[in-house]
Amino acid sequence: MSIRLKIILGILVILLISCKDVVKQETVKIGIIAPLSDWGAYWGIPFINGAEIAKEDVNNNQVKLEIIPEDSKGNGKDAITAVQKLINVDEITAAIVEFAPPTLAVSPLLKEAEIPFIYDAFVKSPLLANEYAFKSFIDVAEGCRQLVTYAKERGIYKNLGAILAQVEYNQICLEAIKDIEPDLKVYWYSFGETDFKTLLLKAKDANTDTILILGWANEFLPFFQQKTELGYNFNILCGSGSECLNEEVAKSIPKEELEGTLTFDYSDLTNTNFASKYKEKFPRANIAELIAAAHGYEAVVLLSEAWKQCSKVTSACIKENLNSVKDYHSALKSNGFKNRVLQIDTSLYQFRDGKLIKIV
Repeated sequence: MSIRLKIILGILVILLISCKDVVKQETVKIGIIAPLSDWGAYWGIPFINGAEIAKEDVNNNQVKLEIIPEDSKGNGKDAITAVQKLINVDEITAAIVEFAPPTLAVSPLLKEAEIPFIYDAFVKSPLLANEYAFKSFIDVAEGCRQLVTYAKERGIYKNLGAILAQVEYNQICLEAIKDIEPDLKVYWYSFGETDFKTLLLKAKDANTDTILILGWANEFLPFFQQKTELGYNFNILCGSGSECLNEEVAKSIPKEELEGTLTFDYSDLTNTNFASKYKEKFPRANIAELIAAAHGYEAVVLLSEAWKQCSKVTSACIKENLNSVKDYHSALKSNGFKNRVLQIDTSLYQFRDGKLIKIV
C-alpha cells in the first residue's frame, strides 16, 4: 500500500470518527421562565448569567445544551404565554421557573406536558400537586423559626407584630412560629402593594416594638422609607437578607434606621468556586445578583447531573434521576434534593455599622 493511500485512509478514518461523534451528540433544551424586565429583572438577568456559566461547564461532545430564556415579568399571565411557547414551539426537555406567581401559573401546564422543572420560590404547593416539580430556594419555615427564636431568647422584643402579604409563603412562616409566638398580631396586605403607612400606624397603636416582614426587594425600600418618614423606631426581623437589605435600601435609608435589623439568608455563598468565577466575569455584582446567579447555575448543573445517568436524554429520565443527584459542584453549598426539595443551609445575620454580620 502506497504512502499516499495510507494517508487518505487515515483521513477517512478520522472523518468517520468525527461524524460518529456528531451523530451521537444529543441536544437538550432547557426553558427558563424568569423576570427579565419590570421589577423582577434585578433577579432574572443575573439568573440567566449564572445559567450561561453552567452551560459552558455542561456542554460536551455527547450533549449540547441549549438554554431558551423567556420573560415572565414576574407574573402568571406572561409566564403562561412563555411556557406555552417553550412546550409547543421549542419542545423543551426540562424547565426552570423563577418566583411564586409564575410557578403557580405554569405548574399545571408543565405537569400535563410531563416536563420536569426546578422552581425558585418559597411556596411548597406545587410539590404537592405536581410530581414533576422540584423546589430550590431558602426554607422559609426554618428561616422564620431561627429568626423569631433568636429574637425571643435574647429579649429583642416584648410585643412582636408582622406585616405580611397574603401569599402562601407567609402562611408557611406563621405556621412555623406559632408555638414560639402564639399571640403574634398580623397586619395583612395584598401582594404587590407598597403603601405600608396604615399598617405601620396600626402596629404602632398596638404598642408593637418589633415587626416581622418577608418579601421581595421591591417591597422593602418603600417599607423602610415609610417607617423612616413616620419616625417609628421598630426593631425589624426580615427575610431574606439579600432582599430585605438590598443595595437600594442600603443606599437610600440612613444607616441608623437599619441598625440592628435581623435577617435570615443563605450561608456564606460568597465563599464558593462559583462566586469567584462569577466575580471574574461581573466584578461589580452585589450579593443579591450573586445569589440569583448561583440559583441559575445550580439549576442547570442539577439537570445536567440528572441526564448524565440517562442512556438517552428524555424528560422522563431527568425526572427519574433528579431527586438522587449528589456530590456535584454546587453554587448553593447543597448536596441535592430530599423529597424534591433542595437542601440549603440558612444563617442569621444582623445589620451593624453599615454591613450584614453573620451571627448564627
